Amino acid sequence: LWGKKQTWKGVRLGFNKGYLMLDEINYLNKGKRKQVYWRDFHSIKNIDIDLIKSYLFEAVMLDKKIKK
Repeated sequence: LWGKKQTWKGVRLGFNKGYLMLDEINYLNKGKRKQVYWRDFHSIKNIDIDLIKSYLFEAVMLDKKIKK
């Protein structure tokens, strides 16, 4: 829900520092945003588990690097 209005059904996976991630296949949506990148899923069938794992592992590595 955004406010009190439901605009769509599904799940959005987003990365706050998406602009720092390698996304050679343009899997993540950027829209007009400069930092936050995301991917929307409307069905479990559309989720590539191995690909999502690789993005999550990269996000963890970036967080650790930024924290130092």
